[in-house]
Amino acid sequence: MENTRTAVEEFFHRFDRNNKNDSSAAVSQFAGTFMAVGPQGAQCVKASDFALALPKRKQLFASFGCESMQLVSVDAHPLGERYSMAHTRWKVNFEDDGPSTPAVIVDSTYVVDATEARIVLYLAHQDIMTILKERAAR
Repeated sequence: MENTRTAVEEFFHRFDRNNKNDSSAAVSQFAGTFMAVGPQGAQCVKASDFALALPKRKQLFASFGCESMQLVSVDAHPLGERYSMAHTRWKVNFEDDGPSTPAVIVDSTYVVDATEARIVLYLAHQDIMTILKERAAR
């Protein structure tokens, strides 16, 4: 079980690097179709559609001053032999981050198919767009 936990943690460290440097590599870490769940509900997403939406999403985040997201922690737990659940915490980095600016931290939970090393479920704990809009309004 510890090997599974370590493998999932390394999977997310690789995902973090890919997210910053190579979005197509990050997309390749998702199953062909995965479930995206958040405060607004749930939907099935094709990885190919996700790949097309990523550049627009990055532009939108940049318009709020968001430069990147950085993996802070991963807490992985096996769900039987094939799947693992990983609770992740991310720090949102902004152009104007400073000592008097509070950090923006968001949490996500993923279910990873360990057999294929692909994300099959992504659960956003917070509405990131609301967080970005509220921060911009300050």
